[in-house]
Amino acid sequence: MSADNQKKLTQPPENLKEAIDWVLWMSGNVVVGGSEGTQAIQKLALKIINVLNNNKVTSVNGSTAISLLAGDIAGGSRSTNYKPIESLGNGVRELIGCSSGEVNGGGIGKPGGYQSSYSDQNPSTSVYNDDAAKRFLAFIPLIFFALGFLYWQCQGGWAGKDLSHGPMKDLLVEMGFPAEQLNEEKKGSDVSGMFNGLDELKNVNPTPTFPAFLHKVEEKGKKHFVSSPINVPLYTLCLIALTYMKNKSTLTTDKIPQTKEAIIKTLNKLSDAVKSSHVGTLTKLSNAYLELNTAITDAMNSTESTSSSAGPVSAILTTIGLGGGAAAAYILDIGGAKTVVHSLLKIG
Repeated sequence: MSADNQKKLTQPPENLKEAIDWVLWMSGNVVVGGSEGTQAIQKLALKIINVLNNNKVTSVNGSTAISLLAGDIAGGSRSTNYKPIESLGNGVRELIGCSSGEVNGGGIGKPGGYQSSYSDQNPSTSVYNDDAAKRFLAFIPLIFFALGFLYWQCQGGWAGKDLSHGPMKDLLVEMGFPAEQLNEEKKGSDVSGMFNGLDELKNVNPTPTFPAFLHKVEEKGKKHFVSSPINVPLYTLCLIALTYMKNKSTLTTDKIPQTKEAIIKTLNKLSDAVKSSHVGTLTKLSNAYLELNTAITDAMNSTESTSSSAGPVSAILTTIGLGGGAAAAYILDIGGAKTVVHSLLKIG
């Protein structure tokens, strides 16, 4: 899966692809497996817990951080089954199509062409330190928003598009995936079926807007968060990371944002927080948040403005002074052209 030793595991990820590749390595999904894979996850989890404790992040939405990361706590001992991290590793492994260190063509990675961003040496004990834990917490929200956005689009407008060209390919390239490493045969409908390890995204019904999608993810996450956080691993890890970032920066919320404005604000704040975290060179990862912000904003505006570009909806909105970009923003806020018409009829 790797050809050139582009980066060492002690170097932080700087975009989505590197973050995913780093998770694959650090969760034992590339070379090591079995008991060694479990030990890799345990080492990373214990360092994350250490960082959270040192920064007084003891509670996340009323649950202890340790209990969320570890599936079972008995007699004060720490479990070796840190299921949310394991499930995240398994989830991104399926997305890439990685099996026993090889790309098998089942995911977005091109068989024989996908290259890991990191070297192929086994992670040493020294790699699993507090800096690694801080990096992990810094990019988890990026993975959450990026994969959530990808899944939402692949359920909708990108379902019939493939990775040979178009917006799905453009987004992944922008987020660090070289075009020549993508499995061009895969369509959006295929990609949306690659999220079996991430239950908080899987089987969430299509919605007209990304904020509405995040609202459904939030609802699903809340149902499992306290009783079974392992069933919503990316959601659980994102809440832990947002709580940590809130303690360390000017980030104002530890909640998953559910409006366009909140998404933009959170990604901007995360960019600032990552840039000021002093964990290696994270400036490019900070820029990755801003790039994702732009992609989300452009795609949502494009999707919604297209739906309002012609016909009675456009005419009604133009009549009341909400033409063009304003119409797109209005539709986005309310949740779809059909809702706009119904709302205007009620108002009238």
